[in-house]
Amino acid sequence: MQVPTRDDLTTTVRLVVNWLALSVPDDGYSPIQSYNLQWDSGTSANGNLVWFDLIGYETDFLDTTF
Repeated sequence: MQVPTRDDLTTTVRLVVNWLALSVPDDGYSPIQSYNLQWDSGTSANGNLVWFDLIGYETDFLDTTF
């Protein structure tokens, strides 16, 4: 999978992220059910990053922009 990129619509209060949809063979030859986007605010607990699920973990998310 390629690295997600910031969209030109990103501002100081809004971050827009785009990524390319997975296709054969990166999709494992199976339909994609959901993309899971996570955020790390730069904080850490005991030296470990703290990740937060933004979308796609509890509900399916197939868009390629968030």
